[in-house]
Amino acid sequence: MSYICFHPLKLQYFFPERFSHFPSFLSFYKPYTFAGQFAWWLWRRSGLLRNFCRVEDIEKYVPEKIIRNILGEDTLLSFNLGTPGPEQKITVLGIDNGRKFFMKFAESSTARVNVKNEGNILEQLRHLDFVPQILQRQSGENFEALTTSLFEGERYPAAPLNEEIFALLLQLRKIKIDAPVHHADNLHSSFAHGDFCPWNLIKSDSRIKAFDWEMAGIYPEGYDLFYYIFQTSFLLTPKKIIPKIIYENRFFIDYFFAELSIDNWQPYLKEFARIKIDFENKKRHQILAPRYSELLRYAEKA
Repeated sequence: MSYICFHPLKLQYFFPERFSHFPSFLSFYKPYTFAGQFAWWLWRRSGLLRNFCRVEDIEKYVPEKIIRNILGEDTLLSFNLGTPGPEQKITVLGIDNGRKFFMKFAESSTARVNVKNEGNILEQLRHLDFVPQILQRQSGENFEALTTSLFEGERYPAAPLNEEIFALLLQLRKIKIDAPVHHADNLHSSFAHGDFCPWNLIKSDSRIKAFDWEMAGIYPEGYDLFYYIFQTSFLLTPKKIIPKIIYENRFFIDYFFAELSIDNWQPYLKEFARIKIDFENKKRHQILAPRYSELLRYAEKA
């Protein structure tokens, strides 16, 4: 099968030639930056550009044969190679006889641990209607694969923190399950999604649903709250200064910790920043690690 490559900002997406006949493929990628939006708009509308991006030997980029052995030879698939780094994994959107599904295929040791963790988390959350349902898990000598149901709807916009998001944050922290622990002993902790930001949310059936649970675990209180605020701002509005970010979200931060009867949330902000610095350094993320170091300095002085 021939594929067409879309390659914006160091990410590579491979769509089947017939992708335009399937609306689900058109929603596979949602850009949040102006550069990404323009590239996606141009690529979708230019047949000449797509023809130039045709890829005949997909095995140079994706282990398609192994993935098709798991998912089926006749399944229509699109691939995203993911962000380069230790946690890089291939994500797959598939359609088989009208059934739509999503797969993560990990080969590096770190990525395999993350995908396995996501499978363990989703097994425990299967009673909830805002998480994907596991369809298949498979481990090989050199890979970990997780196939889940696919949420259909509109990707959540890059919206500031609002009451709808806030309600989901309060619901998430009440979940009690067995999960990896990432927190200091002297702070209260609770369950968190671990990568809670707009691009991992979708509006489906008039409510928010969340996917990409591989970083889920037990974190200091407010971890997902701070993650949504700072990860989104640092990536999408990188010039915005930290005091302004805090000011714009102060109401929800105060409200969240007041609900938990925690008077001083500064220690939780500091611990959040420390955890993120460690994560971003392990991922060798040259953009985010300095910003979280800046956040830690700010929190220590506050």
